[in-house]
Amino acid sequence: MEEKNIKYYSISSKDELDKIKLNLEKILEPTKQHVINKKQNNMYDDWNEYEHDKKKYNTLLEKIEKGEDLEINVFCAEINGKLVGHVFMVKGEQYIREFLDKIDYKEELKDIEQYAVVEAFVIQKEYRGIGFKMMYEYVIPNILKNEIKKVLVSSSHAKAFSVYDRAGKVIYEGFHLSDHKIYYRLSKRWLIDIEKVEENWKK
Repeated sequence: MEEKNIKYYSISSKDELDKIKLNLEKILEPTKQHVINKKQNNMYDDWNEYEHDKKKYNTLLEKIEKGEDLEINVFCAEINGKLVGHVFMVKGEQYIREFLDKIDYKEELKDIEQYAVVEAFVIQKEYRGIGFKMMYEYVIPNILKNEIKKVLVSSSHAKAFSVYDRAGKVIYEGFHLSDHKIYYRLSKRWLIDIEKVEENWKK
């Protein structure tokens, strides 16, 4: 895969709400393919990330349309016209407080307007070599341009735990039942100082 074939771009609900709403299916294609790959390789864990994210972001987009103080930024990676990866960033005091209330987080956040929730980081399996480049060369600089200093991250993918552990501090971990209450799955949440991550990466 040649570097020149990779195109990064972002879509913000602040300026392009209709573009996200009308293209959500296309934007979530990498997540959909992830679920298909799990099923094809007998790795399905009763956890349909595509359906979860589709429901979540449709709900958030509806809230924005009704005037709730929320902003969604989608950072995308495209190769030869095919969207192969995405990261969602959600800003909004109420959303952040709800995110923390779910884990009974008691510490008071100062300058909450400088926080965002970063989630749904997915790269299609055959393109995962671009994940590091996408995050450090495109996503993090753009998060900082949005005047965000700290991000909250949630993941239940064990392979990602060590990456987030190095980047920030764990503020929650617990087991959750899968979609049809068949399996328990470990979920963790982190608080990450984005400026420090960028600083360390440049060393």
